[in-house]
Amino acid sequence: MGQYFRLAAPRAREALSGGHKLGEILFNTSPTVLVYLLAVPVQPKKRLAASEVVTKALKTPTALQSGGLASSSKQDGAISSAKRKADTEEQLDFSLRNGKQAKTEATHTPATFCALPRELHELIFGFVKRLKDLACFGLTNTYFWNISHEIIQHRFASELGTWAGKQIVNVGDYTAPGDYPPGLFSPEEEKYLTNKQFQYCDGAGEQHLTPLTLYHLTESSNFEMVEAKEISTQSTRLLGGLMMRCQNSPTDSRIVRSRSKEIIHANDSAFLPRDQAWILRNLTTKEFVTAIGIALDAKYIDGPFIGCIGFGEVVMSRICWSSDPSISMRYTGEIWRGVWAGHRFDITTVSRHEESTKNEKWTDVSKEVAAEIAAIWESEYGADWRNIFAH
Repeated sequence: MGQYFRLAAPRAREALSGGHKLGEILFNTSPTVLVYLLAVPVQPKKRLAASEVVTKALKTPTALQSGGLASSSKQDGAISSAKRKADTEEQLDFSLRNGKQAKTEATHTPATFCALPRELHELIFGFVKRLKDLACFGLTNTYFWNISHEIIQHRFASELGTWAGKQIVNVGDYTAPGDYPPGLFSPEEEKYLTNKQFQYCDGAGEQHLTPLTLYHLTESSNFEMVEAKEISTQSTRLLGGLMMRCQNSPTDSRIVRSRSKEIIHANDSAFLPRDQAWILRNLTTKEFVTAIGIALDAKYIDGPFIGCIGFGEVVMSRICWSSDPSISMRYTGEIWRGVWAGHRFDITTVSRHEESTKNEKWTDVSKEVAAEIAAIWESEYGADWRNIFAH
């Protein structure tokens, strides 16, 4: 059958679902998932200053309609006026029934939701969990859209780089009990895990106990199966959900379409800018790999994404861990005892790296890594492997 490998962040109790033979996943596009998991996004800029208050924007509302998303400015003004009148009438009625407070309450109109400062609106909007609800709320007028759009952008950004800074490993299912990458667990933790048992079912449905391995750990019920999320897919899904919600209202549908370019991200460039230089960092060893140092050609570099062979392939080829050399590859090096297994990584921009590591010593290992990658690919595809992949 061969050995199957699974990407995991054991200390975070997270893993990617399913297992695959190393020789099958290393040479296709599968390693790209690591770019999404390790790339630290650039936070989108704010559209408005936090000190800006609601009254300025509410002078020119774009939408507000009972039971929907939109209405004219005239309708919006009428609703606001009616609400103020109702608030006053309610206050006067209450004052008549409470004579001692009548004078005070008649001169202090209760604050409406729209009159709250932006900081409170941001706080309230932040509690809205579903993106569709948040977007619909924001589409009621330009001011609220600026707030909700900003929060949606940050929510999208939070889906990227979720494994940045976490210890990760590509563990094989032939790993023996007690065999862990150096530094992944403390001696006390290793001792505890070595004494644990793993329960599994055989083909006949019979339950058995076996000594726990690192691979078993990634299959346990307290591990969360995660996935890399592309913002383009997420944003397209959001727009589709909004259009479905507004399908019975031509006016509301028109408002959603008018904001579609702000909702949809054709790619992730707003968060992972392509016009900046990116590097892969091993945070454990303080080593880094540059894009130009491993790319087959500079033309293949697209921000943190590199065509043919990129940061994902580098990480995957160096974090494998198993007790058995079965890797479904021709390569004879000890890739199955990865020198970076259990280490912490991120993919960040060169400018952020330089700013955050002043006076720190970091080592550029691009040449060493590129030579290792070349040896792996040449063993699999022959001396002409560069031309094969370049075309």
